[in-house]
Amino acid sequence: MRTPYFPLENDDYFLAAIEKELQTQLALIKAKRRDYGSSLGFHGVKGLMPRIADKFFRLDNLVWGDHVPQFESAIDTARDSSIYNSCAVIGLQYEQNQVQTQSNVVTTQALREGVRIWNPDRDAEP
Repeated sequence: MRTPYFPLENDDYFLAAIEKELQTQLALIKAKRRDYGSSLGFHGVKGLMPRIADKFFRLDNLVWGDHVPQFESAIDTARDSSIYNSCAVIGLQYEQNQVQTQSNVVTTQALREGVRIWNPDRDAEP
């Protein structure tokens, strides 16, 4: 049996560590929003992609490189990356909901106008 590199296979430890880290990230994002405001929503998920990529490559350099950082540790970088990824999930969910909402509006309008909507379970291919 192999020995884990760190104890993420122990459910009690893992879940407690995840909960603690998520609380830390929540406190961090609240503090940053107080200090800097929020610009994350202006460009949507596509606007987050360069930030996520920057954090990924910075983390890669910090983990594999020989340089000891003076300002942002590997933990800080990983934490920021996690927050950006969470923002991407929220943004994708929002965009998906917007598309679904728009689709529902179009469908509702079409039904009001008496247009028959194609249903793949009921109708043959158009």
